[in-house]
Amino acid sequence: MLLLNFFFILLIEFYQSGSVKTVLKHTHIIYRHGDRAPIKLFPTDTNREDKWPNGMSILTNKGIIQQFNLGMWLRRRYNHFLGSHLNYSFIYVRSTDVDRTLMSAESNLAGMFYNVSDEIIKGFKLHPIPIHTESKTSDILLQGDVCPVYKQRLIEVSNKPYFKKKFEPYLNTIEILRKKTGSKLHSFMDVWTIFDPIFCEKSNNISVDDWVTDEIWKNITAINNIIWEAMNYGELPKIVAGFLLKTISENLKNFSETGETQNGFKMVIYSGHDTDIAPLNALFRIFNNLQPPYTACLLIELHYLPSEVEKWAVQVLYKNYTDSSGSTDIPAAIIPGCDQSLCPLNKFLQLTKNNILSQNEYNKICYSSNILFFVQVMFSIVATCLILFIVVMFSIRIFRKPVLHRYSKVESDQNIN
Repeated sequence: MLLLNFFFILLIEFYQSGSVKTVLKHTHIIYRHGDRAPIKLFPTDTNREDKWPNGMSILTNKGIIQQFNLGMWLRRRYNHFLGSHLNYSFIYVRSTDVDRTLMSAESNLAGMFYNVSDEIIKGFKLHPIPIHTESKTSDILLQGDVCPVYKQRLIEVSNKPYFKKKFEPYLNTIEILRKKTGSKLHSFMDVWTIFDPIFCEKSNNISVDDWVTDEIWKNITAINNIIWEAMNYGELPKIVAGFLLKTISENLKNFSETGETQNGFKMVIYSGHDTDIAPLNALFRIFNNLQPPYTACLLIELHYLPSEVEKWAVQVLYKNYTDSSGSTDIPAAIIPGCDQSLCPLNKFLQLTKNNILSQNEYNKICYSSNILFFVQVMFSIVATCLILFIVVMFSIRIFRKPVLHRYSKVESDQNIN
């Protein structure tokens, strides 16, 4: 009986990829949060904070449902892999320390384990799963864009002739936006502060201001697309997602060698942002230069190929749409350098090794120049103070008038009464 159960479990784990039979052994899931309120509003926006009852930048009720549905979509795709009983040592969930991603993780897990048969409290489907997080200032895994150098280099990239030429047709648009929104908009890169609230309003059927015509909105969207291309140009994706790619690569390699990841989990879930998915896609060289939509989901699967010479292969799939009601069969990406979607693990690691970033390398890129600058500034301040001190002391010594001692004649004793 145990032998039959073993073969049954093995059978339901098999996936078909063309004519090659594979067994899914490990997966990473990175998704963007659901629909949210704007990060901030521009000065003249007639739709103020009261339009967003859950709070600014927080998931809307629509976003909560979107994530719940994504969780159910993931359950349908990985039903056999997850099993009918919840195993807490099986799954690891990590979120950025941001309300909308923490709420997304909770909503997603609620959908993923909605029909799990285990009942902790009779009549109540409660399946609390730990969600791990880290402060934004130290989270280089999912918020690598906090790097000060990244922001400097992004400005440099946006000023390249290639992007200046792309922005040029919209010079009139940015002048209109400055006038209509009351925003300074120092550069085209600031247009996202206009795009974001209008997009959120449109997504939630809130009437936008009259000046936002179809033509203006088309131009704002075009500018936003160029911004996302600039954000993922050259070495920028490596700064943002290089450490994330390193973590994923190490987990895949460790599992192929020992049957376990560093922490022993078979499914790792990251609840993050569009700024996690886009640069990771760019490092895989499959980025489409578009902002990932709400609940966009990147799947990185490790498959075992029992009948092949190369026993381990990686498959990358990108769900680049919000609706989660349809089929879970999405096209697998073909990473440049691989002949097919099932990329041999060693080949995958070879193709991506130049894009990974260790923590020390990240710190060196992001903070070494700042530390050097700080030391240089402090040295300059100390040197200046020392020079001023010497000058002042020298001046005192040179210009100080000598004290003249005046002597008065002392009268003789007889004149003293």
